[in-house]
Amino acid sequence: MATAGTGQAEQAAQGGRAPIVLDAEMRAQAQAKRQAAAPEPSRLAPALVGFAAWIGRIAPILAIALLVGIVAVAALHRVAVRHSIVSLGYRISAEATRRHRLEEEKRRLKLELATLRAPDRIERLARERLGMVPPDPARIVTLDAAAPGGEGAR
Repeated sequence: MATAGTGQAEQAAQGGRAPIVLDAEMRAQAQAKRQAAAPEPSRLAPALVGFAAWIGRIAPILAIALLVGIVAVAALHRVAVRHSIVSLGYRISAEATRRHRLEEEKRRLKLELATLRAPDRIERLARERLGMVPPDPARIVTLDAAAPGGEGAR
């Protein structure tokens, strides 16, 4: 099978690996084994050709489907953003209306408070509901603030 030269025999005896030298007949046998072990091109080629043809037909369809999908997602995103903008616009409008209504109620309540605190109204209610009358001027006592112990009465 393999012939080793004298230098190669010595190398093999020392534990090293020597290259195998093949003659032409052995090379032909090895090539024949490789060819026998490999699938025949006639059996493999139609499957590859069919697969390549299928990929060739389907690739443009897949590219178009991917492009349509990207456009659809972008369109849906735009619709969602637009919906959010419109929704926020309605909320802003509703809050502006509420603010206006609250400001109007505040103005009305301030006016009502001023009316309820009016001295003329309080005096009228004291006379009508409580039966109060202004005091007699002779009964009014004025205290002098500078007198100690409050003895400065007139």
